[in-house]
Amino acid sequence: MESEGFYTDLVYPKENVYDTIDIGKTVHRNPESQQTGVVESDVRPRPYRLPTTCLGLMCAVLLTVIIALSVYYNVFSHSVSATDLLSDTLVQHTVNHSNLAAFNKEFKEGENSIGSKAIELNKILQAFSDSFPVILEYCPVNSETQMRRCSPCPKNWLQHNEKCYFFSSETMNWVNSRSYCSSMGVRLVIIGSVQEQAFIWKMVKKSKKDFWIGLRNVCKKRGWRWVNENRLQRYVYWKPGQPYNGEQRRSCVAAEAGVSTLNNWKNHECTDKLPWICAAEALRVPP
Repeated sequence: MESEGFYTDLVYPKENVYDTIDIGKTVHRNPESQQTGVVESDVRPRPYRLPTTCLGLMCAVLLTVIIALSVYYNVFSHSVSATDLLSDTLVQHTVNHSNLAAFNKEFKEGENSIGSKAIELNKILQAFSDSFPVILEYCPVNSETQMRRCSPCPKNWLQHNEKCYFFSSETMNWVNSRSYCSSMGVRLVIIGSVQEQAFIWKMVKKSKKDFWIGLRNVCKKRGWRWVNENRLQRYVYWKPGQPYNGEQRRSCVAAEAGVSTLNNWKNHECTDKLPWICAAEALRVPP
């Protein structure tokens, strides 16, 4: 029956009705199809569908390979950078260790050298102290640190300009006073400037005592001489009416306290017992 054939053609079409129809083709109808109402067309499959699909798949594979290579490159480059950094760090640590070892070696050598020099200096200091006991007074030992710390002047001495002065509290004759100063490696004071005489005059006047100085006259032919055997030529500060030349026994000189001017020298008998003044060069201590 015609209605059944038409149904069959709709359910099971002989051609793919979803294929694209070429616009330039003429649609032909045959009598039979006109009767059944079915339109026949000239429809063919596209010939480039398979190559297009293959090309898409190749692009996908190529993109995947590119991404994989990019990831691998980034990981590899970071790995190489980390390796180089670690290598550089190890090299730097090796260099630093070598430098530290060299510095430690030099430090130990320097320490040994300093120790040797300290021993040598102590020997020199001991030799000086044997000859000049006052040197130890310049550099006394600290009771807490057991180290020596030097000062410009010994303890209980007074500094004036570049000299140190010891004003004794005891009394002796002139000869013993000179011996006391000599035992410390110094001398009875030798006055060599107006400033020094002014300092001696001030201290003597303050103490209200006469003090032996390093000047005497052993015999008339030799004249007045200092303890270093130099003649008295300059900076003469005799008290008015001095020196008294009536008796040879009065041949040792002291600085008198009760005088209002710098001229306070007075000759005494050398056997008189008076305090004395020792003098020494001030020690130059680095700041």
